[in-house]
Amino acid sequence: MSTLSPQSPDDQGLRAMSEDGSFRVIAINATTTARGVLEAQQAGSEIAPRLAELATATVLLRLAMSPDYRLQTVLKHPEHGSIVADSHPDGVTRALIQQERDNTISLGPKTLLSVHRDTYTGKLHQGIVETLEGYGLGESIAGYLKQSEQIHSVVGLRTLFDDQGQLTYAGGFLVQLLPDAHVDTLAAVTERLEQTGTQKVFEVGSFENEGILKAVFEEVPYRILGEDLFRFGCNCSEERILGALATLSPAERAELAASNEPIEIGCDYCNVTYSIDPATLG
Repeated sequence: MSTLSPQSPDDQGLRAMSEDGSFRVIAINATTTARGVLEAQQAGSEIAPRLAELATATVLLRLAMSPDYRLQTVLKHPEHGSIVADSHPDGVTRALIQQERDNTISLGPKTLLSVHRDTYTGKLHQGIVETLEGYGLGESIAGYLKQSEQIHSVVGLRTLFDDQGQLTYAGGFLVQLLPDAHVDTLAAVTERLEQTGTQKVFEVGSFENEGILKAVFEEVPYRILGEDLFRFGCNCSEERILGALATLSPAERAELAASNEPIEIGCDYCNVTYSIDPATLG
């Protein structure tokens, strides 16, 4: 038997909406979740900031687009490999590095961002866009929402590391136009964000969710809609491993069952290794 898949303490997100129904804002602090991802993936110093950023963005997108369904994002570069982040409706979030050596994944036309999510109809929706060179991942996420979902948004993402390369903060916010938008209200907010820059919002808000909401809304009246909890973790289990092994041919299962040694199978997402008794395959 293996140990259980790791579960980290909960991180928090806050959802709010302007009183006039023009737009909503989601702010999240994903620091503990991102730390769990980096530790499980043993991320090198080059890829760690991008991986933490993508994990944060994936939670933010799930809360905005499909809070009751799974959402997965992939950043893929033809030479530097890819990274995957995966967030589930129960809040469990994980990520995976798929590259031969420690390389950051730069943004630009070569790097594609794909978003995969379940929909209310039970179908899988997939959208793919080129990332934007010279901008942050937040701008590429906003570009995806506009191109693939026809939703006007402003997205800010921020990660901070100390001198030892340890993650000290990972967070993000999303400002999204609503159907009943009052043009003047929205224009005032988006113009201010463009002038001050999304990164300034984190500093003004002291890197706290409530502070970030206040910094975005500023003088616009708003109300808190709810809180969301999420964490690093994995949905792998010994039962799932056994289920996968059950799909092998009878000959392959018999060969494994004949072994006198436990079958060691690891999860690439959480780095947990399962030790399977060969007798269970007979």
